[in-house]
Amino acid sequence: MQSNSKRLFKYIAKEKKLIWLGVLATLLVSLVELFTGSMLKFLIDLIDKFSGTFAEGMLKDAKLPAKFGIKNPITDQKIEIFKETLKGADEIFKGMLVLCLIFVGLYFLQALFNYLRRVFMNAATQKILLNFKSEIYSKIVRLPYFFFHKNKTGDVVSRITYDVTTLSEIIDLLIEVARASIYILVFIPVMFFMSWELSLFTILYFPLSVILINLITKHIKKVSKKITDNVGDYTAYLEEKINSIKLVKSFGKQQEEEHAFNDLVEENYRHNLRLIKLRFALNPGSDFLGMIVLSVVYIFYSYKLTNGSGSLGDIVFFLYLIKTAYKPVKKVAEAWGQLHIALVSTKKIFHLLDETEEPANNGDKGKLQDKVNSLEFQNVNFSYPDDTRIVLKDLDFKFKKGDIIGVRGKTGSGKTTLLNLIPAFFNPTLGKISINGQDDLTVAQKRKLSIYLGTDSLLINGSIRENIEYGGLEISNEKEDEYASFIGLKGSSHLDWVIGKDGINLSEGQRQKVAFLRALLYQPRILIMDEVFSSLDKEDIAYIIKTCKAQLDMAFIVSRKDTVLDYTNQSIKL
Repeated sequence: MQSNSKRLFKYIAKEKKLIWLGVLATLLVSLVELFTGSMLKFLIDLIDKFSGTFAEGMLKDAKLPAKFGIKNPITDQKIEIFKETLKGADEIFKGMLVLCLIFVGLYFLQALFNYLRRVFMNAATQKILLNFKSEIYSKIVRLPYFFFHKNKTGDVVSRITYDVTTLSEIIDLLIEVARASIYILVFIPVMFFMSWELSLFTILYFPLSVILINLITKHIKKVSKKITDNVGDYTAYLEEKINSIKLVKSFGKQQEEEHAFNDLVEENYRHNLRLIKLRFALNPGSDFLGMIVLSVVYIFYSYKLTNGSGSLGDIVFFLYLIKTAYKPVKKVAEAWGQLHIALVSTKKIFHLLDETEEPANNGDKGKLQDKVNSLEFQNVNFSYPDDTRIVLKDLDFKFKKGDIIGVRGKTGSGKTTLLNLIPAFFNPTLGKISINGQDDLTVAQKRKLSIYLGTDSLLINGSIRENIEYGGLEISNEKEDEYASFIGLKGSSHLDWVIGKDGINLSEGQRQKVAFLRALLYQPRILIMDEVFSSLDKEDIAYIIKTCKAQLDMAFIVSRKDTVLDYTNQSIKL
């Protein structure tokens, strides 16, 4: 299996076009800043030459030589860009005005290229995060049903909401590394050209910074792991308690739940506070080392200046080069502190993406029949993964088309587990389940033939119509009034009522009816109803049974209502 860093790089490489455009913009920014610095040197030297004229009040008859050129470090020849001598106040003023306009133009180009750099790089970051979110969600919906039994929902959700967002820290770091590399490639040669001795001393700052960073990030890594674990815990807790708020209020547990949640967020606060202390310890340390470097540069050029071998412009230009090159390097140092949090998140994301998927679309192994003529359990045993207990043992049943099967048994006897085997939410540990004599149907084929309808009556936040038509088929005109009447609505126009989250605007019985109609409209051949009659009266149950006999090949019913069992012609006792 590939390392996480290589896998992450593949995601980043998909957006190479945007990244290269960002790199090009960064290169243009660095060149403009380099030219701005050289113009700043030219201006300082010009003012230095001009200062005596100011002091003596001889501006009217002054002559000011203005030279600007670039020295070729290989041939040691100077290429003059312009060479003029400004005479008198008017020409000097015009020269200064032109110089001002050049600076305005340079800063405009710098702002433009910086804007493009940020747009391209951040667009690449957001596209990479979008790809991660899409792939994680695609993975989640393809995971086996049992995965959601052993993992907290909030922990799974935090992969997309927290970990992917944290992942942007790595991408930002790589972007800043690219930026710093470009600046170093552009600025360091110029610095060596000006003074190789001083440049050698200056670049010693970088390994010293790395040593300091590594000392601090060792502790950051440990705290980062605790933070990501804690976020998953309190996200899961929050979701669970919000979903069961009625239970919390019914038993007066508000205060206890507040204390429990406060303990979790208090733990998160402590970890984050420690992380803040560690992260922000990087900046003062780096700044202190940087100040030592700047001080040495100042002393070096001050010595040269006082001995007539340098100029004031040289000092300003060299300091400008260090300061400008140091900006992206400092960004790298700041991002480095966040890197270990992102690495922990990356590990969790790829761990989720490596989970074994449900084999829902592994080819048509068996030919899918239009009708279910028989369903057979042959020596079926079942145990939950990572659990040695046998839930179902040696089940042998055979049912034929037209059967309405009642499933009976004590609580915990395995009724729901048995029914979950038919649409392949679970797979038998031993034995096989055959439909029309075939035991090689895919998961997708089994779910096309059978629908499981449980006690939770899961609904989406939309209209009644949208819920019933969730399977993809529309309610026919002749069925609208019938369905509306069955649900207890005053007319088919009420099918467009919005039911709210989890069907909060409907009664429990109405939710069960909507869930039944949704399953029926999907046109399965087998309908599995697990305790769905708890809030229905006799007439509603009779309608369901009648509809099942008319439209289905087979139906399984689990119900504590003895009257329901009167409608069945087969029975399973667990």
